[in-house]
Amino acid sequence: MIVICCAMYCEAVMLINYYNLKKIEYNAFQIYEDADKSMLVVISGVGKNAASTAIGTIAGKYSIDKSDYIINFGSAAGNKAWIGKLCIGNKLVDDESGRTFYPDMLIASEIESVTIRTSDDIMTDMRDKQCVVYDMEASAIYQAANHFIGPHQMSFIKLVSDDGNSSHSITREDIEKLILQKQDEIIEYIDMVVINQNRMSEEEVLLSVENERLFERVCEDMKCSKTMERELLQQFRYHELSGNRLKDKIEEMYEEEKLPCIDKKRGKVYLDELRRAVLQ
Repeated sequence: MIVICCAMYCEAVMLINYYNLKKIEYNAFQIYEDADKSMLVVISGVGKNAASTAIGTIAGKYSIDKSDYIINFGSAAGNKAWIGKLCIGNKLVDDESGRTFYPDMLIASEIESVTIRTSDDIMTDMRDKQCVVYDMEASAIYQAANHFIGPHQMSFIKLVSDDGNSSHSITREDIEKLILQKQDEIIEYIDMVVINQNRMSEEEVLLSVENERLFERVCEDMKCSKTMERELLQQFRYHELSGNRLKDKIEEMYEEEKLPCIDKKRGKVYLDELRRAVLQ
């Protein structure tokens, strides 16, 4: 199942119409789904609390697991020159807690990568803020979803609708129009997510003997926990499909004597380094 979380109906209406989704009877949130429950849109309401509650509710109601994918799609504030631009978050920052999160961008896309800063307050001045957009839900969705799925099963797509300048108020109709202008790009990305999820299922992606042996070696030398082991395995499965530079980076780590490492804490640092290197 592809779950798309939008804060407002005006952000979701294009998707609802394009995928011919039907509203279901549910009191907590507005939920729209297709006939075979392979696509779902939930309208969470604005803000971190609403967004995290919506994700938790959907995860429980639909038993979200490793075969599913969550997309956060909506409007955001950005530099004035970026209004109308579609962006994807490769780094999420929670302004209140200061915590930083990194979705695994395993899907190749021409959509511009940015930092998404999530704040409880509406941003009112976006001057000189390049490659950064502001929203009110992304970091909360990541943290809530991470209880059920991995970073490789999330994407955060934002359309810059305004520059935060209150003297130039934007209406919901304006947001709908901007989204319609980017409909082809948005749908193309969602279609790639669907294809990727089908290919990345455990049943379809088996490691070669060589990669299986390397995975076992790295897993042992990184002192992987069960959670780390699952993330590393996902990286190897994607390498099996894409032929990325995973093995080159692992070889570098051995040459630099980072591996074998002394403990799980250090292994977690190197696993994160490996993930980032592969995504560059």
